[in-house]
Amino acid sequence: MGGVHHNYPREINENFAWLGACLETVFHGQQYHLHMGVYLLVGQQKTMLIDTGTPTYWPAISAQIETVIGDRPIDFVFPTHPEIPHSAALPLLLRKYEKAQVLCDARDYHLLYPEFSQRIIHTEPGDEVDLGDLKVEFLPALIKDLPNTLWAFEHKHKIMFVSDGFSFLHRGSRPLDEDAGHKEGECTMLTSEFGEPLNPQNATYLLQAALYWTKFVNVSKLFGPIDELMEKYQPRYIAPAHGNLIDDGSEVAPVIRQMHKNTYDNAKKNRLETSVTYAV
Repeated sequence: MGGVHHNYPREINENFAWLGACLETVFHGQQYHLHMGVYLLVGQQKTMLIDTGTPTYWPAISAQIETVIGDRPIDFVFPTHPEIPHSAALPLLLRKYEKAQVLCDARDYHLLYPEFSQRIIHTEPGDEVDLGDLKVEFLPALIKDLPNTLWAFEHKHKIMFVSDGFSFLHRGSRPLDEDAGHKEGECTMLTSEFGEPLNPQNATYLLQAALYWTKFVNVSKLFGPIDELMEKYQPRYIAPAHGNLIDDGSEVAPVIRQMHKNTYDNAKKNRLETSVTYAV
């Protein structure tokens, strides 16, 4: 991991801020930018942080929180699942905000953070939390990394928090050593601000590396329930943990679908080629 690009926080509206870090990482010998997105909801009465980032970048994220809400506390934190970019900074956050409660599918969090078990509230799809003027509903994660991944939906601004779903490498995922690989401010661009479409071939790299199961799931079976969920909630924003904040879902969703198709088709082709080789 290399540098962190400090274009954060970006306050999308009076209730919603995009925090985090944009990391440099190497994959298949090429250098890419990878978002580590953290989101903050600011209600009239309560606040909620979605994911925590890593301990390494907690000082930066902590400062971003203060930039947005000043001396107000974090009341709730929603780690979408117990993996390092999403929950590893929980101890640091919970020590700073001593009354914050953790909302999550808590089946194993008490083993990871036993000293905070009394502040961890088991949460399931269909549960809701009221922040005052904002209502957050927890949803099943239809694209998940770990079994206890959850998604969530904020109803006022119609924001769907999708954890590792709808993720992609930075922008068009071009190598950083190219002149056009990273422009000033791109880390916190909305997808509608790109001026060019996502590159599904390059974006597929992240899917293949992070969600191994997608190599075995036909996209038609996966996206039927996703299409139904999107039709029901009609999100204005789709907030992935890894990738720019999506505000033009009708343009981005087909690319994400193509990513999954590429991953499945490539893996199926490799399995067939391998079986033929062994047969010979």
